Amino acid sequence: MAENRSSGSDKYGSPTGSQIVLGANPRALIMCEESGGAVWGGMQPMRNRSGSRSLLALREKDGMQIALIALSLACHLFHSGHSFAEYYCNLITENDIRHKYYRRRDILLYDESLTGEERSSAMAEGLQKRDRIMAFFFALISRAKSGETLAEICRQVNLRLPENAAALTGLNRLCDVGDGVYMDFGGFWCLIRPSGTDAVVRYYIEGENRARVDQVLDAIVNARV
Repeated sequence: MAENRSSGSDKYGSPTGSQIVLGANPRALIMCEESGGAVWGGMQPMRNRSGSRSLLALREKDGMQIALIALSLACHLFHSGHSFAEYYCNLITENDIRHKYYRRRDILLYDESLTGEERSSAMAEGLQKRDRIMAFFFALISRAKSGETLAEICRQVNLRLPENAAALTGLNRLCDVGDGVYMDFGGFWCLIRPSGTDAVVRYYIEGENRARVDQVLDAIVNARV
């Protein structure tokens, strides 16, 4: 969640433009990618010994706290006679998490095994293809802003999908999230974003139906753009 908070407001904006109300004195703990580790803490900010600085939570990068919590959970599940899979599935059900199937695919657009000038040339072609793919998806947002309906935009996307792909329907949201394009179809959402350093396009999708998630991912990855 990207913080975009107005002064005196308890509403936070997400990258897709929705407003999320966290209530008074919200407390957010964020899990980051590999280099970021995790943060842990109580309800109130913590202060250093001199009292000159405060922080929201301790940042953990060596995995010790994560390992201890995982071990505690494992002990609890062992003594209660439950499995981690059962615990996880119960959380999904109790919190009514709809988009429970997740896939990600990173598509490298050149042959990394090449060397020398051949590699440089292939990578340059891959970068051009990466930019062409992203230009197509970002153009969809421009078309929506110019007044084209989401139904028509969805139809145009379907024209680019492989011939045997099931048609996409119900596009109800299309957003520029800064470095990628987000599309929400109700039963699933997908995000297409480029690598900033290599000829790679990253495709993410979450949805309610596992088979449909796999079908849509394959179709969008192989779209003719």
